[in-house]
Amino acid sequence: MLGQKKGGVQSPLNYSNVGFHGQRKNKSKILDLSPSIVYHKKGLNFNTLTSLDNLKGTTSTDYISSLDESKFKNVEERKRTNDREGFVTRKLMLDEKPIGLNYLSINLNNNKIHYEINARILKENYKYGICINTIDQLLKVLLDCGIGLHHDFMKDTNLSMAHEKNDLLVDFDSLQTELAHITANGYFRTVMDNSVSFKSSLKTYNQITTFYNKFIEILRHPKKYKDLGVDINDFQRIARMETKSNNYQTVKRNYKTRNMEYILNNNGINYNVIMELLNNQPMEIKEMDLANKSLTEINNIGGMKLIFDHCQGDINLMKKVIKNTLGENTKPTAQYKKLYEIYPILKNPQGRTFECLEVVKNDLRPR
Repeated sequence: MLGQKKGGVQSPLNYSNVGFHGQRKNKSKILDLSPSIVYHKKGLNFNTLTSLDNLKGTTSTDYISSLDESKFKNVEERKRTNDREGFVTRKLMLDEKPIGLNYLSINLNNNKIHYEINARILKENYKYGICINTIDQLLKVLLDCGIGLHHDFMKDTNLSMAHEKNDLLVDFDSLQTELAHITANGYFRTVMDNSVSFKSSLKTYNQITTFYNKFIEILRHPKKYKDLGVDINDFQRIARMETKSNNYQTVKRNYKTRNMEYILNNNGINYNVIMELLNNQPMEIKEMDLANKSLTEINNIGGMKLIFDHCQGDINLMKKVIKNTLGENTKPTAQYKKLYEIYPILKNPQGRTFECLEVVKNDLRPR
């Protein structure tokens, strides 16, 4: 049985006698289920506060206010150890899960609740994502599933995965073209027919930022959104930016914390990500004109063009070629600086103005 610790001894706790509005031992705030979600008419985002499309979190069983154990199944997982019997983990697993609740389990060994939730759990309010304004609805869905949580559960929730999203009112095809031509130093770029992804080159962290046409994505995966009550017209002319922090190290690096309450009550990271992607990127590139270039400048451009073609325009591969050419004892600082100057010209020989990316920067800028 689940229970609260008293003097180091686990004492039974009968959740059937604790109403959803029951109080924790520290008399925390009572959850009010009255409607409290107010949406802005303009745009899909409330503001620049964090909105998550997917999250994975852990919180204490102290925040459970009611539990219908008939909706859970008992599971025992045995792990091999030096002990012949091994280590047994006892869990309660939610049996029937609504759309968007990937899993929910209660670890009876350490009194922790583990869950992974997608914003589809919000059904018709999916477009707003899991944010500070949709937490009440999320808790109501969990209550209907058989587990009631106090509203302040976020104070003790640590996230080990967070997929932050922003829906941008910008033409995706134009944005995709511009994203395919930026420098994006420190990222590996992948361009697909309906998306452009940037994976961080930092091996310690698992971060991927993807821009895609949300309207097309819904059309291609109708089963995911069936019976949600989602109005697909809300996503016309919408380009979604989604940054996936896929492990706890990346969450802590990006948000400076793993605490769910802090993350949802503060500005998201997508503005910082777009500024990092555009680092050393001029927002207007003039057409290549060699007439006014010196012979040295022409030689530099010609040399970089050979490396550019050899690496198929991948700036990270170009940096490796330059470093290998110079050898281990020479720092490529000056050569990298020259690469950052010439690369945008090689990528856009006819010139280019990054108008859509200017719009994205302005939309994401913290207010």
